[in-house]
Amino acid sequence: MNLPLIISKDQKISLRRRLEAALIEAIESNRVVSGAPLPSSRELATATGISRATVVRVYEELVRIGYLESHPGGKTYVKESPFPSTESRDTGSESEVDDNQLSGFGQHLLEIDLARGSSADQPTLFYGAPPKWALPLNDWKLILRKNCVALDPSQFEYLPHPFGSVALRSTVAQYLNRTHGLVCSPDQVVISTNSQSPLNFISQLFIKTGDTAIVESPGHIGARNIFTACGANVRAVPIDDEGLNIEALKECIDETVKIIYVTPSFHDPTGVSMSLDRRRQLIQLADTHNIILIEDAWDSDHSYISPHLPGLQSIAPQNSIFFIYSFWKVLYPLSMVGVLVVPPRFVELFLKAKWLMDGINPVLEHYTLAELIEEGHLERHLKTVKRQLKVQRQNLLEVLVSAFRSSIHLPKQSSAYWLTARFDPALVEQSLFETVAEMGLKIVSTKCFYPDPADYPVGEFIIPFARRN
Repeated sequence: MNLPLIISKDQKISLRRRLEAALIEAIESNRVVSGAPLPSSRELATATGISRATVVRVYEELVRIGYLESHPGGKTYVKESPFPSTESRDTGSESEVDDNQLSGFGQHLLEIDLARGSSADQPTLFYGAPPKWALPLNDWKLILRKNCVALDPSQFEYLPHPFGSVALRSTVAQYLNRTHGLVCSPDQVVISTNSQSPLNFISQLFIKTGDTAIVESPGHIGARNIFTACGANVRAVPIDDEGLNIEALKECIDETVKIIYVTPSFHDPTGVSMSLDRRRQLIQLADTHNIILIEDAWDSDHSYISPHLPGLQSIAPQNSIFFIYSFWKVLYPLSMVGVLVVPPRFVELFLKAKWLMDGINPVLEHYTLAELIEEGHLERHLKTVKRQLKVQRQNLLEVLVSAFRSSIHLPKQSSAYWLTARFDPALVEQSLFETVAEMGLKIVSTKCFYPDPADYPVGEFIIPFARRN
């Protein structure tokens, strides 16, 4: 066992003291972590050339003062909570980060407070992912096993395209055309390791310090964080029953606006679907002012109302509209692949960026996902899951209407696994939480989704309807 020790060569200090100081320094700097086993006294003596008797005395002293502890069998470990702690020792104040060492991105990260509390942070909401029963587990296992058994370098791309395997990009392009009406070629499809990467790429390639990014209120916390970290001034525009309020949006438009981020298919977290008229107005407004539109369809696989309207990219495929999709909502943890559809004129730019920043792809996962889609397993599975979710959603709606009647407002649309409801504020102050607990329901406040907490309508909560098992 190798121990990362820096033993002083100062002959004026006894060898025992030098070894003792070296062990303490290694523990306090976390090169040897709490709970880690130490080599036996014989092993350490051999490794350092120090007599075993000296090593034994050092171990005994560090046990006495609280850095180490002895276990049955003669084993010695770093104490789980070493005493005295590093804070109690006079090590000098920590130096601050030198801004000159940081990029603009690094400086922005230090300056901002990242907002937290979205569905991805909520165990009550499955962290935004599907419950286990809603996963095509058997199909995934069979395809993955087949690919693993037949694993042969000649069958896989040794150096896959930076955008992802050709097979997956072609399959995804066809899948998004069937399910979302997208008009795109495989060359425009960028496969990423997760749902957040596409937004990171867009932000870092287009946002300059001082630019403005417009988001929805309420809306996706992660988007606000990313835009702010890239130096953008974030402006929030309210939504209503038809989606982003276009009149309020017009009041925010000026020469600094670079990006408008929207979730038109199913708004996060309310589930509102943007009307067709609003979609057309938004596209026209962005085109007139040369603004980039980001259409995030991460929660768009389960529609509970008709019709399912065409996306922004479907309406104007040649415009500066970036389409983001994720398999997180239907496949995590089997796959968390993110998808970005890039406008044709930006393909070369993203090709270079992807090659430099994220050029290696998990080929085996790509092949398995491609086959799951190509053979129709995913779409058949989603139809089955949707039928079950529709029943569970309806059951919850009936329970809520029966229990709260006029004291609750329920949306026409909702997310894949939960709905957002508004309760009478008076009810919130009186008995809502007790009543909900007695009913065996869980509720999560939407307050964190509002950039300005003052805009939060008291009484708005997310209620999951998808059963856990």
